[in-house]
Amino acid sequence: MMRFRRVIPISISLIGPLLLVLIGCIQTARPILPTTLARLANVPAAVRQTALELSSGYNQIAYPGDIISFTHILTNTSAETDSLTIDVTSPVTWPIELAADDRQFGSSPLSITLSAGMSTTFYVSITVLDDTALISGTITPIVIIATSQLSPTAAVSTTDALTVYTRTSSISYIVYLPSITKNGGARFVQLGVDFGPSLLLSDTSVLTADLAPARDLGITWTRAWLPWAQIETSPGQYDWGWADQQVNHFAQAGYKIDAVVYDPPAWAAETGCGPISDTVALTQFMSTVIPRYRNQVDAWEFINEPDSPNGYPSYGPAIGCWALQPQLYADRLALFHDQVKALDPTAWVVLGGLAYDNWKYFDRNFLTRTLQSGAGPYFDVVSLHYYPINPQDFPTMAHKINEIKAIMQRQGVYNKPIWITETSMWTNGPEGLIGQLDFIVKEQTRGFCAGADKMFWFAIREELTPPLLKRWLIDRQHQLDQGYATYQNYAHQIEGAFCRGAYSQVPANVEAYEFGLLDGEMYILWANSGTATATVPAGPSATLIDRDGQIAQPLTSSGGTVSFAVSTQPVFVVIKY
Repeated sequence: MMRFRRVIPISISLIGPLLLVLIGCIQTARPILPTTLARLANVPAAVRQTALELSSGYNQIAYPGDIISFTHILTNTSAETDSLTIDVTSPVTWPIELAADDRQFGSSPLSITLSAGMSTTFYVSITVLDDTALISGTITPIVIIATSQLSPTAAVSTTDALTVYTRTSSISYIVYLPSITKNGGARFVQLGVDFGPSLLLSDTSVLTADLAPARDLGITWTRAWLPWAQIETSPGQYDWGWADQQVNHFAQAGYKIDAVVYDPPAWAAETGCGPISDTVALTQFMSTVIPRYRNQVDAWEFINEPDSPNGYPSYGPAIGCWALQPQLYADRLALFHDQVKALDPTAWVVLGGLAYDNWKYFDRNFLTRTLQSGAGPYFDVVSLHYYPINPQDFPTMAHKINEIKAIMQRQGVYNKPIWITETSMWTNGPEGLIGQLDFIVKEQTRGFCAGADKMFWFAIREELTPPLLKRWLIDRQHQLDQGYATYQNYAHQIEGAFCRGAYSQVPANVEAYEFGLLDGEMYILWANSGTATATVPAGPSATLIDRDGQIAQPLTSSGGTVSFAVSTQPVFVVIKY
């Protein structure tokens, strides 16, 4: 499809004067970033009007040649349907495009129709041109304005900031300003599934029989495993049979795809777990595989669990072994990133899924050292795995997510979404089936409210290896099994929701979280011990739904609140306006 870019005809030489007006700070010499960003912070990130609400602006870092995307949420807070126009301006001559939730970018303005109380996601894409007049460290504002067509005086605006460095600059800055760079926009939660590489490679019935029931769980994403050595069987010779079958079946079933590239061939790496020594071979492979699948793949992930020093023999090349060479991983990630952005610029680049656990096999310092090696600009998303195997360090999924976020902040890396690309609970543990059912609701809720954007259940289908971990939701006979119904109910309840955070107005033994819905609110609650009576704000309609979706009980509002009993089994309270 032909793509049109908006080019704003203002010379790069005017950046200084315009920044003085737009941001209120400019240096005639090389910018001093902490001061510049501090002054930028004093300008309100978003202006709220009576009819519209727009998520706050935030800062990202870029280099010449990068394509950077900002994500925002626009809400129609009026009482009637409105046609809205979104436009973007900036003092630079760089191509700027807008896209709605389908990520089909085009020139601005962007027109969106929203019903009363509804929200939508849109994206702003900026291509940073290689301009010799650019001063490294320059902060460029991207001003976004949304205007109501029903009432042209009703408008809302926000300002994103892009800090651009030249690649040849000998000076770098680390700025620790999380309150400024935090993206205040709501992120709608999404669920995914992972069938695992060994199962997909050995049991083709998964593709023909299990994709539909997995999709019926209410999920939208999956991981496709692309073993390089099995696709490029010898230098320049490709066998696409199995890879095509996998990707095509996922796409036809309606999945969004995160493609995991792993298992380098013998001529490109000493072992199948890495590291990759032949950068020319890596570039050549990516320049071949990306165009083949870019119409079906939405994200490209570089190596699964690269944070092991020696790999995990029983899992073969599916586990990476880059931990002793974080600089090499950062360098190869940069090559991977540049190929993706050049050939599939609207796709996400995903940092290889971190095990970040079981310290006998994985290195706790890998992420820190990789970021210190300069990996920050070369990924859009952090892929993280969570299993309940280390209660001492990570008693909940939220503890692991918060630790990863803290590491990134210490290294000056912000606004990277976190996807939990592997998580699950098994029924052959001490808590049995109840442990899996509660995990589906409790841990995924904790994870989403700690900042995860997406959650992938691994492995959704019963694996062929001995059943050491009975974590599946679909068995080998392609029957729905174990926690399938509970997961399906959870997916149904959180569809179109975003977490507002923990809800604290409950008894001390109750854990509660508040979610925003397109047409109301939802609370997910449970008691960590015993029972209690909880009270939450309510609108004209309130319904209590049990963990498994078997009971839906209307609640009567009194004085704008509803009260109900809470036990250790989670419940959903759905408020509709």
